[in-house]
Amino acid sequence: MPMATRPCWLPNCVSMDGVASAEVRCSASPATPSDAVCAADATRTPPPNTEPRREMMPEDDDDEAAGGRGATPTPTPTPTKKKNPAPPTRLAKGDVSALWPRFTPDGTALVFISHAAAVESGAHNATCALRKIAWTPGVGPQSEASDVVVPVVRTPLTSTASDADGASDALDDAFPGLYVSSPPPRTPFTDDGARMILQSTWGPGEAIVSIDMRLGKARRLTPGARDGGGSWTVCDVASGGAVGGTQVVAAAHSSPGTPPRVHLAWVTDRDADADATTPTRWCPVKGAHGASSTAASDASRALETLEYLVDAVAIDDDGIGISRVESITVRPKAAAPRALPTIILPHGGPHAACGAGYVATVAYLASLGYAVVYCNYRGSTGYGEDFLQALVGGGAGRMDVDDCVAIARRAIDAGVADANKIVVVGGSHGGFLGAHLVGQRPEMFKAAVLRNPVTDVASMVSLTDIPDWCFVETLGKDAFSDLPTVEQLAVMREKSPVRYVKDVRAPVLMLLGAVDLRVPPTNGLRYAAALREAGGRCDVRVFPEDSHGLTLPRTEFESFVTVAKFLREALREGALERED
Repeated sequence: MPMATRPCWLPNCVSMDGVASAEVRCSASPATPSDAVCAADATRTPPPNTEPRREMMPEDDDDEAAGGRGATPTPTPTPTKKKNPAPPTRLAKGDVSALWPRFTPDGTALVFISHAAAVESGAHNATCALRKIAWTPGVGPQSEASDVVVPVVRTPLTSTASDADGASDALDDAFPGLYVSSPPPRTPFTDDGARMILQSTWGPGEAIVSIDMRLGKARRLTPGARDGGGSWTVCDVASGGAVGGTQVVAAAHSSPGTPPRVHLAWVTDRDADADATTPTRWCPVKGAHGASSTAASDASRALETLEYLVDAVAIDDDGIGISRVESITVRPKAAAPRALPTIILPHGGPHAACGAGYVATVAYLASLGYAVVYCNYRGSTGYGEDFLQALVGGGAGRMDVDDCVAIARRAIDAGVADANKIVVVGGSHGGFLGAHLVGQRPEMFKAAVLRNPVTDVASMVSLTDIPDWCFVETLGKDAFSDLPTVEQLAVMREKSPVRYVKDVRAPVLMLLGAVDLRVPPTNGLRYAAALREAGGRCDVRVFPEDSHGLTLPRTEFESFVTVAKFLREALREGALERED
């Protein structure tokens, strides 16, 4: 595919500092979305005499072009001076964050996502707001200020939004606010601009949401994850070409036992109305290939044996008004009611979420006979801003650890987990929690797999590419300094898993990316050395070409084969020790 031409590329047109505009148009092919915004969608006026001039060559016999052989060449016109484009103008001057701007179809509003809550709190992800700037087509913005369409939702109970499924428990399924972590479709609006289609985290899953641009209400267009609806990813939105404003929405649906499959929905104004109660109908797109390999058939049969359950887990609210968190359990269907060896799996971030979508490595572990229990602890996205901010400024290492322990105990009490065969697997902040769990609760957790884990915040702060994170999650944003004091470093060490390294009795497997800039591998290596010095066992695998996510195909394959072998041996050795 030929590369798109870009007459203008302004990388700072849109930034965390606001939205800028210029009297030029940033052009890109439809297959190459550009998030740069240009004022009034104006086009650049071509300079005069821009018709390409044919160069005369000695062998050129084109009489029309050359005036005949021996003719006097046409004099080259004097180039005119090009007019410089107007300098970029910052829009939304009162906003500290403006991302992924989109014009409404009639050009009367510029709509964007604001991560102001993240900027103000220091959390690397937080509840979004949807804002707009009134616009006069051909002229420009009507005001330097933006107006709110959907505000930051503090708790779901304060929301006036409804959902497609008519849930009876408002705390469970009320609109939790917007959590938009990737660019919306290029044309996310209905034809009349009255509604915007977005993907957002809604509790334990991703959902496709319709936003009423006038009232600011949200309606979920996809089934809820708590009701078996899995997780959804928006692919595109296009006009249906029919009377009544029908839009065609393409989205990929998956669940822990179902790989992603594209679905289509024809969304009318009535379907997208925030007060509608009829569920939106989604139609799967048939695959183009009828044949499949034996290996694919075997994998499909293995996936068909899996199920997932969402559970609300009571916790000590610690005086902040949050009394429960959620877990998602992925397990073989035939296991019920037998208790299984169980993997507790907290997500990273910490301001992210585990969703009821397909993850190949989780499906692989569940197909081996494990119950895999995701933990959406306090601090997770998809539950309102109060829930997310509960962890910021000192809750890490205590509050999130307590929530994971409560989820593990709930799994035991519900007959899902074998109390003698509970392990933890986690990466990044999930690895931070895994190391904490085997140190703070050595009697409960029999093994840990830590993928690029944060083990010592105090030693990480001077090496990581996100030193602000180290302050935000332990001391709060206002404590940030390029030269942390001894007292600050002491608090960071106090919050770190390395503090409990002498209490760890379970074997630990450490998986590290050698070129990780987020959590440098020295963080894991020093923890491994300290654990061995304390008499513990720590196996280490370093992947020389991989970074924080450990996402290279070879790494992913090798690491999880290693994980399966390590867990099987650790649980077998633990069983033998109990028999002795």
